[in-house]
Amino acid sequence: MRIVNTKRREQIKIMYVCGKKYLAGTLLVALLAVTPAVAAEKAPLEAKLLGVQRIWDRAPHNAFTGMARFQDHLYCTFREAACHVDFGGGDGKIRVLASSPDGREWASAALLTPATLGLDPVKLNLSDDKIDLRDPKITVTPNGELMVVLFYLAHKKDGFLLTAGTTETWTSGSIATFSKDGRNWSQGIPIGEPGFVLWRVVWHEGTCYAAAIGSPPNPDILRLYRSTDGRKFEVIAENILPEWSRHSPGSAESALVFLDDGACYCAVRRAKTGLLGRAEPPYTEWTWKGLDKIMSSPDMVRLPDNTVLAAVRRRDRSQGRFWTSLLRVDWENGEAPELFELPSDGDCAYPGIVYHDGLVWICYYSSHEGKSNIYLAKVKVEPAKVEPAENQPLAASGKTSSGVSTIRGESKWTFANQQVLR
Repeated sequence: MRIVNTKRREQIKIMYVCGKKYLAGTLLVALLAVTPAVAAEKAPLEAKLLGVQRIWDRAPHNAFTGMARFQDHLYCTFREAACHVDFGGGDGKIRVLASSPDGREWASAALLTPATLGLDPVKLNLSDDKIDLRDPKITVTPNGELMVVLFYLAHKKDGFLLTAGTTETWTSGSIATFSKDGRNWSQGIPIGEPGFVLWRVVWHEGTCYAAAIGSPPNPDILRLYRSTDGRKFEVIAENILPEWSRHSPGSAESALVFLDDGACYCAVRRAKTGLLGRAEPPYTEWTWKGLDKIMSSPDMVRLPDNTVLAAVRRRDRSQGRFWTSLLRVDWENGEAPELFELPSDGDCAYPGIVYHDGLVWICYYSSHEGKSNIYLAKVKVEPAKVEPAENQPLAASGKTSSGVSTIRGESKWTFANQQVLR
C-alpha cells in the first residue's frame, strides 16, 4: 500500500540572531496518538521546546550522533574527524560524552579509536592503515551495559566503489563495543555479515533488533537481524524494503521503534520519499506507506501513550536547504507532519532521541554556526489543556485543516549565550 500525502504543511520559521548561539523558548503543539481508537479516548499532548544548547565543538567536524540514558545520565556518541567523508582514507574516531543528571553539563567520557577497538589493518586485509569509524549508535542492554554499534570504512583492493568517479575501492563492517561505566570499553566485536552495515540497534523484550544497509552491490537491501546478546546476530528477513521503493539512489538509513502491543515501526530514508513500515511479531512480513517527505537519518521514540516521534533531516530541493526536524508519526493516515524545526542548516541532523520522565531529548549536529558542532534540544511533553469545542474546534480534534498539529498560542522566542533557559 502506497500513500502519498499532498496536504499543505505549516512551517514554523525560527529566526536566527547574529552572534546569539543558543536558542530557548516555548512552543506548544497539540499531538495525536498514533492509533485513532486510542486518540479518541485521550487528550492531545503539548510539546514545549525548552531550549537548544551546543554541547561539543572541539573537532573540525563533529557529526553523526546517537544518544541513550544510562544510570541517570545521558550519553551522546558521535564521530570526530576532519570532514564529512575523506576519500583519501578516514581519520574518524568516536567520542562518547556523558551529562550531569539534569542534562546541563557535558564532559568527555571516552574516545574510541581503531586501536582501542582492536581493529588490525593486516587482519582485515586492508590496503593501508587508514580506518574511518562512523555513525555510532548507543543503547542500553537488558543486563545493564552500554552498547555502541558503529561501522568502519577502509580501503581494500577487492572492495566496492564508494561513489562514481573514484578509483579507490573500499570495505566496511559493523562493530559492537560494550561498557559498564561509559568510560572503559571492550574491544570491538564484528557483528552482522560482510557487506552490510547494522545502522541502529533497538532492544525489545530482551532481544536486540537491527536493520542493516546493504553496501554496493546490494544498495537496495534492508536486512533485518536479531540477537539475544548483542554479539551474535541472525537474519530474520532478507530484505524488508518494498519492491516499489527499490532502485532508488542513496542510503536506506533506518530506525525501528516498538509499540506497547509488540508491533514495530520502521522509518527509512529513500531518495524520493520517506518510507514508513509496520510489522507484527515475528517481523518477517511488512506493510509500507510512502510519505510526502524524505526522512534522512531518522531516529524514533515512543511516548507512554504510544505516540511516536521522529527526529530526522529534512530537505527543500527548491532552495537547496537542509534542516533538522521533529515529526509526529501517524501510521494510520500515512503521514509524518512536522512539529517544528531545530536551529540547523547545511551539513546537519543524524539525530538521537530519548524520552524520560516527561522530557524528550534530541542530540544532533549542524553547521549553521560555521562548522559542524553537536547540539542538544530539550522538549517537554505533557497532556494538553484542551479548550471547549466551541472555542477551539481544531485544537479539540488535535488537527488543523492542513493536516498538521495545532499550535496553541503565540510562539515567543528568546535567546541567551552559553546556557539553556529553563
